Amino acid sequence: MDGARTFAPQLAPVAVLMTLHRADPLDQFDRALASVERQRFTGEIRTYLCVDGAVPESHETWLAANAARFHRVIRNRDSIGLARALNRLFDMLDDEELVFRMDGDDISLPDRFAKQARMMRRQPELAVIGCQAEDIDDDDRVIGPRPFPVSAAATRRALARLSPVLHPTFCIRRAVLRDPGLRYPDAYLCEDLAFLVTLAERGHAIANHPEVLFQWRTGTDFFARRRDWRRGWTELRWYLR
Repeated sequence: MDGARTFAPQLAPVAVLMTLHRADPLDQFDRALASVERQRFTGEIRTYLCVDGAVPESHETWLAANAARFHRVIRNRDSIGLARALNRLFDMLDDEELVFRMDGDDISLPDRFAKQARMMRRQPELAVIGCQAEDIDDDDRVIGPRPFPVSAAATRRALARLSPVLHPTFCIRRAVLRDPGLRYPDAYLCEDLAFLVTLAERGHAIANHPEVLFQWRTGTDFFARRRDWRRGWTELRWYLR
């Protein structure tokens, strides 16, 4: 038609949830945040930050200098842990369509948000998706792949024996979080597994994008820090559910 114009669809904003703790290395946190800012995503990206407890002066100086990089910053006077910090951020959300998780020492590859968002829009039955990942060391060198099940059926089957979606790769449908019962349970170092089990118990579907869109940092002593009898017992109880 003469004079007709084609418009790209207007994408709704998306949220990114991050936390900062006193022990978090600022150089890695800055690289993680930069990987969010470098996303090839045409919609608005709003980064929400919870500062969990008191942080050193170096962190306060960095926060003051980088305040404009965040949509909203909240603070906990005392550290309340990852699960409760994320729940506080859930309750601060605005009108975003999707909610992405991001840890302060990992890297989101440039197409992560666009590809996860596309999968969520094409499969409206999904409540949460992750993606395939690769492990990196403290110097950002790739160690190897970290695969996850792709389909909703395979992801649900895997939930009885492992956490089938890598926590910092979560892409959550905002509408799901309007249910106040869908929050991270208190589950010692297993909040991601507990959240997925809670979703499954409520009939929500979970899956993973088939492509590697994320780099997960497993640096020095990472797995040693996760060997804890209390964590193991908590994990077992959630698997049994």
